[in-house]
Amino acid sequence: MRKIFQHSFRLAVIIFAILGLGFVSVYFAVKYGLTNTKGIIDQQNEAFWQSAESDTVVNKKLLTEEKLCKLNVIKKKFPMEAKRLAKMLLGNLGETADKAISNSLLVIEPNNNTCASKNNLANASAFNDIANYIEKTSPYAWVNSQEWETFRDAVSRDQDVLKQVEKETGIKSRLLVAELMAEQLRLFYSERDLFERVFAPIKILGSQTQFSWGIMGLKPDTAIAIERNLKDATSPFYLGTQHQNTLNFKTSDIDQERFERITDEHNHYYAYLYSAIYNLQIINQWKKSNVDISNRPEILATLYNIGFANSTPKADPQIGGAELDIAGQTYSFGRLANEFYYSDELTDLFPY
Repeated sequence: MRKIFQHSFRLAVIIFAILGLGFVSVYFAVKYGLTNTKGIIDQQNEAFWQSAESDTVVNKKLLTEEKLCKLNVIKKKFPMEAKRLAKMLLGNLGETADKAISNSLLVIEPNNNTCASKNNLANASAFNDIANYIEKTSPYAWVNSQEWETFRDAVSRDQDVLKQVEKETGIKSRLLVAELMAEQLRLFYSERDLFERVFAPIKILGSQTQFSWGIMGLKPDTAIAIERNLKDATSPFYLGTQHQNTLNFKTSDIDQERFERITDEHNHYYAYLYSAIYNLQIINQWKKSNVDISNRPEILATLYNIGFANSTPKADPQIGGAELDIAGQTYSFGRLANEFYYSDELTDLFPY
């Protein structure tokens, strides 16, 4: 009996030692960035934001010669996409429509400079009868994938909770969905077996519990920083007294409550709320430096991906983040989120 007890005791010690080593390894891996993925700066950013404006209105509508030229370039390969973008312009969506056109053009012909020429603008053909063209697939590679279909169906069920978070924080649901989309597609493509066995068959979002937490992929240190920034009036990310108590805890076991909040597979409220507050804090930090990025989803997604420590306000921020292999193409985290944001996908549930 004594020998059985001794063997059981030794076995228990060994098991606890292994578990302890595992927890310590995870801690230092996160602390020193060993879990970080490869990051890139997306070189398409400059072309995306450099777009000359023309005051010439075609057919007394909102189609300038430059926009008309761009739409015709898009129309050659994706007529229905050009039709959608024209409707956005004629629907008076302004800056959103302009960015959506530029974004689509970059996907179709990344190095196209046709519309920079005044001669080409002057010779732009009339934009007529586009509705008669044969419908083609979207220019975005991820739209036609099973991964996107799974994500689309899963996030649609979160419409109400996303609208609730939007109402409480002012952060658009579409921005959160853009960041979520990049995070989830990264997970779907990197965890193929899990995607095929679990996520795809029942159309659910993947909730992580190790190096990153929840459906939004929040690092534990980031979650703690978000909470701290709400209380610390000296922080550049401080939002004021109106937000100080937003993430107050209800129990004394804060670490456990934080984990359960963010990783809850049945209610994604806190996963979205933490992420929305993160975006608010980043926007606030940049505003203090007189740079407004509240309408720059590609920059906000990039900063969401690379974290507080890498958020340095500047006049010419670059789109980038982790390198993702999605649907046979290489994206930066920021670019993938941006493609969704300005696409036509899920606009009925999460408008611009």
